[in-house]
Amino acid sequence: MKSIKVITALLASMCLLSSCDFFRKIVGKPTSEEIEKLKLEVAIRERAQRDSLAAARTLTADKAPMEAEFAAKDNLDKEYYVVLGSFKVPENAAKFKDYLEKKGYEIKEVRFTNGYNVIMTCGTNNYREAYGKMVEFMEFQFCPDDIWIYGKSQNLHE
Repeated sequence: MKSIKVITALLASMCLLSSCDFFRKIVGKPTSEEIEKLKLEVAIRERAQRDSLAAARTLTADKAPMEAEFAAKDNLDKEYYVVLGSFKVPENAAKFKDYLEKKGYEIKEVRFTNGYNVIMTCGTNNYREAYGKMVEFMEFQFCPDDIWIYGKSQNLHE
């Protein structure tokens, strides 16, 4: 009878101990079920990343004509410019630019790296000249209160 108990105990322990998950639980490692869940989560995350990269590529392709339009506009040949306005909405920048051009000013529209479209005029290589032009603009009724001088060396433009 004693040998039957020993054999039964050995068979039971072999069944319990033969499972890798049993040892993994004892040691604190993830079981095969948990590993499968992790693999699935990683696959879902990788797919989401691929999808977002594909969406970003299509957005970049859609922006190419607009960026080409601004690339032609941002050829800054002088060092200093008087900035009359910066606009997040390109249509507002175009309206203000048209308004100033109708007044007879030579206007440049430049896209900054922060996404703003900047309207500037009076390009010069001398800071004092740019400052003098800025003061002249401040006297006009249409002039915004927040005009400033942009130095090309600031490298904020695209």
